[in-house]
Amino acid sequence: MSPINKISKLKISEEVLEQMKNNIISGEWPPGQKIPGEMDLVSLFGVSRISVRQAIHQLVGMGILTIKRGEGTFVTESMPTQYFNVLVPYLMIEKPNIVDVFEYRRMLEGKAAALAAERATAEEIDMLEDIYNKLGECQNDYDECIRYDLLFHTVIASATKNPVVVKITSILYDLLKSTMREAIEVVGAEQGRYYHLKVLEAIKNRDPVSAETHMFKHVSSSLDSVKKSKNK
Repeated sequence: MSPINKISKLKISEEVLEQMKNNIISGEWPPGQKIPGEMDLVSLFGVSRISVRQAIHQLVGMGILTIKRGEGTFVTESMPTQYFNVLVPYLMIEKPNIVDVFEYRRMLEGKAAALAAERATAEEIDMLEDIYNKLGECQNDYDECIRYDLLFHTVIASATKNPVVVKITSILYDLLKSTMREAIEVVGAEQGRYYHLKVLEAIKNRDPVSAETHMFKHVSSSLDSVKKSKNK
């Protein structure tokens, strides 16, 4: 088995995520394989349970891992090996135009939220509630806000149960991450959290129309704010 190193950097769950991702990309954890349990990973990484859980939730949201109740967590079987290559960070790609990214998100994410309202499992709804609460604790820590914001959206993508949506969202993840700091500095954290609550409530209420409407408003309001800042 590939070595798992003790984590010493500040962004602990991000480091856990990268090592887990690398085990999947390398084939050490092949499609369909059950990964070590939470407590085993806690011991292997030398980190807290919440750091491991955050990394797992993020990989579940990206469609890379699947949680089977009563059985454990497994590497998703349906993804071809070539697909793992897109999980490698886009360090060599030029930073995308933030307006272009938000215009694309506006087209995609409303419909994704509507599907999530119809198809989300109780466990996925619990994840979204937990992430929403963590967003409220971020305050002015932009790095934490960005991480939980993206995680909220990736869990919604996973909840659609549509493999195309899941794959596109995972591919966009690194691109979104590179634009989120600019967006949050313009828009602020509170506006996003307001809409996250509205979307969460709609998903809990199994209301696809409301989920789509509020997600569309969420991305549109961010896009409008970004455009205004560009025109100053």
